[in-house]
Amino acid sequence: MGGRRLGGGGRRLASFTVSIEVPSSVLASLPALERAVASGALTQSLRAAGGFADLTHLGYTNGNIKVLGKDAPTPAPTPAPTPAPVQTPAVAQAVTVLPDSEVAIVDVVMGLDEEPPERGSDLGQPVWSSGFDFSLPSAQAALEEVCKRGVQQSAQLATRKHMCFVNDFRVFLLNKGKPGFPVAGALVHKYLKEFVTTVYGRAYVEDVGFSTDGQRVQWVRAKFYTDLPRDMPSSDAWAWVERWDEFMDVMNSAYSGSGTGKMFHTSALWVRAETEQRLISSTLLCAGCSVVFALLAVLLFLWNLALAVYLILGIVCVIICLAAIMFGIMQWTFGAVEAIGLIVFVGFSVDYSMHIAESFGQSKEQFRYDKVKDAVRRTAGAVLAAGITSALAGLPILLCTIQLFVQFGVMFVLNVALSLFFSLGFMTALLLIIGPVDNFGSCNTILDLLYRRQRDDTNAVVPGVVGGNIVGTVVGTNPGGDYKWGGPGGAPLSGGPSKSGGYKWDTGEDDDDDPKKPQKGAPPSSSSSASASTQMASPEVTTESSEPSAATLNPVEEDSNNPEFNSVEPEPQMQAAGLSEPTRVATPPRTRQPPQTEPAAATMGRQVEDPATTMALGKSLQDQ
Repeated sequence: MGGRRLGGGGRRLASFTVSIEVPSSVLASLPALERAVASGALTQSLRAAGGFADLTHLGYTNGNIKVLGKDAPTPAPTPAPTPAPVQTPAVAQAVTVLPDSEVAIVDVVMGLDEEPPERGSDLGQPVWSSGFDFSLPSAQAALEEVCKRGVQQSAQLATRKHMCFVNDFRVFLLNKGKPGFPVAGALVHKYLKEFVTTVYGRAYVEDVGFSTDGQRVQWVRAKFYTDLPRDMPSSDAWAWVERWDEFMDVMNSAYSGSGTGKMFHTSALWVRAETEQRLISSTLLCAGCSVVFALLAVLLFLWNLALAVYLILGIVCVIICLAAIMFGIMQWTFGAVEAIGLIVFVGFSVDYSMHIAESFGQSKEQFRYDKVKDAVRRTAGAVLAAGITSALAGLPILLCTIQLFVQFGVMFVLNVALSLFFSLGFMTALLLIIGPVDNFGSCNTILDLLYRRQRDDTNAVVPGVVGGNIVGTVVGTNPGGDYKWGGPGGAPLSGGPSKSGGYKWDTGEDDDDDPKKPQKGAPPSSSSSASASTQMASPEVTTESSEPSAATLNPVEEDSNNPEFNSVEPEPQMQAAGLSEPTRVATPPRTRQPPQTEPAAATMGRQVEDPATTMALGKSLQDQ
C-alpha cells in the first residue's frame, strides 16, 4: 500500500506490507481476493471507507503469485540487460495461467522407508521407518523448516505454495490454550489426532498417518504446489527431479538423527517421468530385437535369405519415416505411446511386403522383370485392398476426445500408408534391380554349397601322381612285357620298356589303339553281344598308403546291359602276339564309402609295391 498519511506530523509513508496468516478453511476465497486487487475494486473500497483517501494502489503476493492493481504506476521502461545463461529448467507456462488443479504436486514424506519391499506377502505394503519419532521437538521443527525452505527456494524447486499443517496446527493449539508448536512429549500424538477432526485440520486428514490403534503418529507429509505442468515432457521433468534430490540431501544432512528418519520426495509427475525414461531407454533395444525376430520369421516362411534381407530393409525404412513424421514434422514428444507404437508397428509393417516377396519367390518366370510382373499381378490388388480397409478402420480413432487415442490412431494410419508405399513401390523396385533369380539366396542352395565344400575338402582327388591310392579302370594287362598300351599312341613309355607294368587305363575317350573298343558314334562290334557269363572283373591297382583301399573307394561293377563294356572274344592276332585279352568294365560314379577291413574280392588285380610302377600308372592316366 502506498500513499497513506500517518497523523499530522508531515511524515508520509511511501508503502508498507501487511502479512496475514490464514487457516486452510479460507484458502478457497483467495482467488476472489486476487481478482479484487487486480481490478482495483479493493483500492476504491478502501478509499471510500475513509482513512485511505491518498491510497494509490494495492498489491497482492502469495508465494510466487504477484498481482498489482490496475491503478499501479507503470515503471519507466529500461533497456533489457543481456540475459545470463539459465541453469534452472524452464517452466512450460506462466504460473498465473495454470490453476492448482493442472500443476504437479510434490510430497515430502517422513516416517516411511523410501524403497518398498520387492517380494513377499507384504509386497505393496508400507514399510515404517524405525528412525521416525514425531514426539521429538526436533522432528517437528524439521518439518516446519522443510516447509519454509521449500517455498523460499522457489527458483530452484519451482514451488508455488505449500500445504503444510504446521501453521494451522499452531493456530489450533493457541485456540485451545496450549503451548505453541512444537509440542514436547507424547501429547503431540493426541493433539494431532484431535486436530484432523476439527475445522482447522480437516484438509490435512490425508497428510498425517496413525498406527493401527490410533495412539501414535506413524508418518507425516508436506505438500508443495509447483509451477510444473502435470503433463510436461518426461525429459524436462527429470531435470527437476534431480534438483529436488539435491534439496532433500541437504535437509537430511541438516536433521540427521533428529527423529525424522530419511525424508524423501515423491510426485505423480516423477513416477510418470521415470516410467517413460526407462521405456525410452529400452525402446532401441526392443525395436532391434523386434527386427531380428521378424527377420527370422520371414526367413523361415520365405526360405530365401536375399528376400528376407530386402523385406527387413523395407520395414526399417517404414519405422524411420514414421519416427521422422511424428517427431520432426508433428513435433511430438517422445513418450510411452510413441515408444510402444514404434515397437509394435514393426510387426504390422511386415505383412504387406511379405506377400510381394512370397509371390516373387514362387513365380515360375525366369527373368526378374517377368517375376515382378507376375508377383504384382497376383498379389498387388489384395495388398492394396488390405491396406485401404485397415486405414479406414483406424480413421474413427481420430475422432476420440482422449489425446492418447488420437495419437495412436494417427500412428496407425501413417504406418499403413507407409507400409503400402514401401511394399508396392520400394520393394518391387528393389526386386526389379537385384531380385534373386536362379535360386540365389535360397537356403537350400546355401546349405548344399556348405555341405559340398566340406565334402570336397575331406575327399579331394588329384589326378596324376598322388601319394595314396590310384583309382582307374584296368582294361588289359601284359605283365613283364612291353605292352603297346604303355604310352601315347601305343608306344612304350620313354626309357625303354613300359613303366606301366603292362597296365592300360581306360578314361572313356576314343582310343585308336584299342581295336575292340567302339569309337564314339560308331556301332558296337558284333562280338559285343557275347554272354555276360564270359565277363571278368578287372583288377584294381593300389599302392601302400594309410588311406582306404581302391576297392573301397571305387568298387568296379560290370555293366551287363551295355554291350560296349562286355567281354569280347580274343582276336587271333592278339593271341599270336602274346597279349592278354582286354576286359571291358564299367566304373560307376565314385561315392564315399565307409572303410572296409576285408580284402578285396579275388580278381585279376594284384598288389603293386614298386614305386616306379605307381609313377608310371599315374603318368599314363594323365596321358590318356
